[in-house]
Amino acid sequence: MYTRRLSLASLALVFFLSSAAAVKADVIAVWNFNDSNLIVDRGQGTLTTTANPANIIFLPGTDFEASTIPIGDPAGLALAFQAGTNLQNNGMIVEIHVSTLGFENVAISWAWQRNDTGFNDDVIRESFDGTTFQGFSFAAINTNFFGGNHISYFAGHPAGNNPFFAIRITLSGATSETGNVRFDNIVVTGTQIVPEPATMLLLSGGLAGVAAEVRRRRRARR
Repeated sequence: MYTRRLSLASLALVFFLSSAAAVKADVIAVWNFNDSNLIVDRGQGTLTTTANPANIIFLPGTDFEASTIPIGDPAGLALAFQAGTNLQNNGMIVEIHVSTLGFENVAISWAWQRNDTGFNDDVIRESFDGTTFQGFSFAAINTNFFGGNHISYFAGHPAGNNPFFAIRITLSGATSETGNVRFDNIVVTGTQIVPEPATMLLLSGGLAGVAAEVRRRRRARR
């Protein structure tokens, strides 16, 4: 009898310890653009843009930043935006919306590249309600080779466990109609939130109590 009660209580404790040990980042959403569209390729999320659809193209991509994807993705294609006629896409916006419910230590990374006349005045903003964005970073995209950007948030930051988390990137500074920038391997990761030790102890105590009550009722029926 004692052995059974102990095993039920221990089960909850083992669950907590194993969960606490598994702190590796999990993929929340991935866009690799190898299928030539803006639809998320893994997980859930949305990517939208104010660019003229005629200036949204797909060019050869990279595997840079793909190492953050557990199974790895081939270089394939990359999402590219051109400045367009009369540089109409200067000031264009790219928005990424991802629910991070159940995750903390959120990180978002991507690879990007611009040509010599592409967008080089670029502001990144974040939102925790899905509509209000605040600026926190300026980024000049690398010229003629793929570089990357990586933004990480600590546990307890509003980006974690948030159904409305979003990133907005505003692109400006292109100087020719064919000036462009490419995005590839946009990856959002996080670590799953595990219960606090006190919660697990309450759970283990509750399981032990349930087991004791079941045994009492069985004895009473005999």
